[in-house]
Amino acid sequence: MKIVKDKFNSEIFQMEMVNVILTAGEAPSYQEFEILEKEAKEQQVSHMTLRVPSGEKQTLKYALKQGYILVDTLISYVFDFQKASLPKINHKCLLHDCKEEEIDALKKIAGKSFKIDRFHSDSHLDNKLCDLYYERWTENLYHGLAQKFIVAEYNGEPVGFMASNTDDEYAYLVLAAVSDKYRGLGIYTSMAYESTAWMRKKHEELKGVITRTQLNNFAVQKAWIKFGYMVCDSVYVLHKYIGGGNRQNRGWKYL
Repeated sequence: MKIVKDKFNSEIFQMEMVNVILTAGEAPSYQEFEILEKEAKEQQVSHMTLRVPSGEKQTLKYALKQGYILVDTLISYVFDFQKASLPKINHKCLLHDCKEEEIDALKKIAGKSFKIDRFHSDSHLDNKLCDLYYERWTENLYHGLAQKFIVAEYNGEPVGFMASNTDDEYAYLVLAAVSDKYRGLGIYTSMAYESTAWMRKKHEELKGVITRTQLNNFAVQKAWIKFGYMVCDSVYVLHKYIGGGNRQNRGWKYL
């Protein structure tokens, strides 16, 4: 186990935040959790994030005993390029690559769209900063973090987006949001379809496309299953607030 500073989250939430990285193939002992927290306190860490594969029940047990709280359960799906094929679909919106002038509107959509995520589920994090997190992430995805950034246009205005990227083996649907005024019209489905089709066409050398969401986000899972996505993984997300420094006593202000 080790801790790695999360610079982006630290800047957004105005406290020292780290991710706890588990050693692959090794189940940490309870004593290792205690040693890790001591190290974090010495480094003036305020907040820790731990992701535990759902099959590692002993690690989850130790984490909960150590004071971590369960804030999210994520489920992942994969579209296998060798096994799955996309069905035909009738789009009810226009789809195009994002334009610079659309970013402000899309940031607002992102800031209002996420409420059941791990940040909003953590009472130690300010909800305004949780919204800001998604606004800034959307902006950063457009400015280089995403390889493909698709926008859905409906009634002449941008009403949703989906950002995707790749690594050496897979493509990933990273972040997506639809305006609450236009949900239920198949807009998310159209964006997911177009992103998957584009990745398959441009990156045939990859194994497929992976995406994930909250376990109780049933609407998007239904869309993925309709396209041929299959469940491939799940993980518990836990947070622990240690204290010892936040925006109140370090002089940080809202970004």
